[in-house]
Amino acid sequence: YLDAPFHRHRDLDDLATLPLASVTGLPGLVVDHDTATGIEITLGHVAPRSFAGRAVLIRTGWDARWGTDGYWTEGPFLTSDAVDRLLGGGATLVGVDFANVDDLGDLSRPAHTVLLGADVPIVENLRGLGPMPSEGFTFSAVPLAIRHGASAPVRAFAEIHGEES
Repeated sequence: YLDAPFHRHRDLDDLATLPLASVTGLPGLVVDHDTATGIEITLGHVAPRSFAGRAVLIRTGWDARWGTDGYWTEGPFLTSDAVDRLLGGGATLVGVDFANVDDLGDLSRPAHTVLLGADVPIVENLRGLGPMPSEGFTFSAVPLAIRHGASAPVRAFAEIHGEES
């Protein structure tokens, strides 16, 4: 599903006013994180300049746990360093293959607050990133235009360049 800025900031775009250009046909980048090294994602191994103008999708493989109790417990999350790198590098959308960009134990939801405050939509619970290339695709995740809607399910998809679908 997709979180619009209105999810944390009532004066920013809701699902109905979210510009389609912010969620449709975005150049994409897949960044890998191995959860065997820890669930805190810092993105320190990625040059922030590679985020510029892109939908940055974080692939951990956590989606393999979908449908199990393990999916919702102590999953991966973005650290404040990761959020700073994404914003500093100019990411336009952040997508993850796990439940929540924030540590589920931190109810202040700092990653949501900062990303959405910078008008960067968040797509959580992505599945099927495994076969995706790291570059060479466009990403779309269009929600229904719900007035005062903060978040909603989407049908997210990628169009891989040079391949017919």
